[in-house]
Amino acid sequence: MVLHPGATNGSAKRWPITSWQALAKSLVSSGRTIVIVGSADDRNLGQKISDELVGQGPDPRKSLPATAWGDVRDLTGLTTVRDLIAILANASVVVTGDSGPLHVAVAVGTPVVAIHGPTDPAVCGPIVTTPDRAIILGATLACRPCYTLARIADCPLGHAICQDLITPRHVLTAISRFAPPPTISGSRR
Repeated sequence: MVLHPGATNGSAKRWPITSWQALAKSLVSSGRTIVIVGSADDRNLGQKISDELVGQGPDPRKSLPATAWGDVRDLTGLTTVRDLIAILANASVVVTGDSGPLHVAVAVGTPVVAIHGPTDPAVCGPIVTTPDRAIILGATLACRPCYTLARIADCPLGHAICQDLITPRHVLTAISRFAPPPTISGSRR
């Protein structure tokens, strides 16, 4: 499973880092392996997510049996375009915002969960020939969509609620449509 937390053209398109951390923690604690990808500009995002999981922040492993702990690979800033395409092509699911990797994942046939906070998926969402390969998450708000290339930095209203209303639970539910949670022998579910 691949997570792409970055977005170019301003922070308005980025899902909150705390949401990415909570999502990653849930995925890894259920035994999933995740790969975090992004450009060199996204390195700090990948680091914040992986630090939360490997003990630099709160360590969820202390309360989990070793067999229930998945693996994390932070490859932000470390891949070529060719590497990224191969990683996305081999992923079970790609979770990303409105980004280049979203469109690459769709092009190579990998299921995607796309987090569209301020952007309009009708304009910049994935072009899918089989609708069951992409789930687009977005909140219904009077101020959404607000993102345009002419206004690329932050939420024009200063609240970014369109991102906050998309919870890690929403994303986990969408992921489960493509990739059911792994069965871990010896664990209680």
